[in-house]
Amino acid sequence: MTLTSQQYAALSRDVYDEPEQTGPRSPIVDIGGVSYQRLKYIDNPSGYQGIVYQRVDTQEIIVAHRGTETERQLKEDGLYTDGGMVTARYNNQAAEALELTRYALNYAHELGKGGKSPQVTVTGHSLGGDLAQVTAHHYGLKGETFNAYGAVSLDRRIPEGGSDVINHVMAGDAVSAASKHYGQVKLYAAPQEIALLEQAGYASDRSVLNAGLRGQGRFVRACALPAGEHSSVAVAGYASIPAGC
Repeated sequence: MTLTSQQYAALSRDVYDEPEQTGPRSPIVDIGGVSYQRLKYIDNPSGYQGIVYQRVDTQEIIVAHRGTETERQLKEDGLYTDGGMVTARYNNQAAEALELTRYALNYAHELGKGGKSPQVTVTGHSLGGDLAQVTAHHYGLKGETFNAYGAVSLDRRIPEGGSDVINHVMAGDAVSAASKHYGQVKLYAAPQEIALLEQAGYASDRSVLNAGLRGQGRFVRACALPAGEHSSVAVAGYASIPAGC
């Protein structure tokens, strides 16, 4: 992967907005300081939305899955999908996310005829991060997520851990703490959150993440972020807690 975490975060934010044009001949757009084309956009009745991007300079392809958008699609995203993941261990948008990712893989394969196919990676925030974990595991891809709901608890036999996906998690984010993650986890916190962690008994020189997941209630209560923080996919400005990340 040649994209930085900040560049993946920019795509995870961009996928929330409906593009004006898509396709191989669509205009080149600047997203987070990088030039892309939006190859394909999906907006289905289930609430699933995703965009396939191609980076102009490297030709690599990124599939970004959109996260929960409660203001626009409260029933589809908030009730059916998010609720289903918690109560039934089922994500009703997974099949559509897999289909869009398959399109990206086929597109890359066609481009690579007679040569090397461009790499395909995945990204997403919140619900989109869960779908990124699902698709990365299913197709053996790499990617990065932001405040994702972990895919390990779903009914897909997805294992915890590994190195294919990097999951960026803000300290105290209840969605990220609700289920274990496929891939490695990097924990971020602002100085005030670090102080709260230390007050709660989690020293900065130990595995804060593992301790937090073993005692989720205490961890989330001690480190709860202000309302609305979960909607942000930007990790810049948060101090990484190195131990365990």
